[in-house]
Amino acid sequence: MFEEVNHTADLAIKLVSDNLIDLFKDAAYGLFFLMYRKQFRKQKDKHIINLSSNNYENLLIDFLNELIYLNDSKNFVLADCDIRLENGYKLKAVAKGFNNGNSPLNSIKAATYHNLEIKKDNLKYSTVITFDI
Repeated sequence: MFEEVNHTADLAIKLVSDNLIDLFKDAAYGLFFLMYRKQFRKQKDKHIINLSSNNYENLLIDFLNELIYLNDSKNFVLADCDIRLENGYKLKAVAKGFNNGNSPLNSIKAATYHNLEIKKDNLKYSTVITFDI
């Protein structure tokens, strides 16, 4: 689950999820919601994403920035995502969506590390992600 939170100069979302995979998915859905102000269902195209990092925070930012790159370079809009997290902070994802000819309402430059920390409390994972616009 994601919700938009107020930020003075940028855009931000708060995430609360049952597990890390859902946290990554919710972050991706939240990113595209901030960009287009709606969610999509059309799944005509797909992109394979393979990433590795040294911790989950870095992996999450790398994943979101890869989605931003796909949007910038191919006009790709995410509708759904299958994610696997493997030992050693590795991510394998299939991003499903379509190539959209319309520009986003909010152009996002990057996901940032500003105050980023993935927390586990009461069997839930949470974080706040800030996006540079």
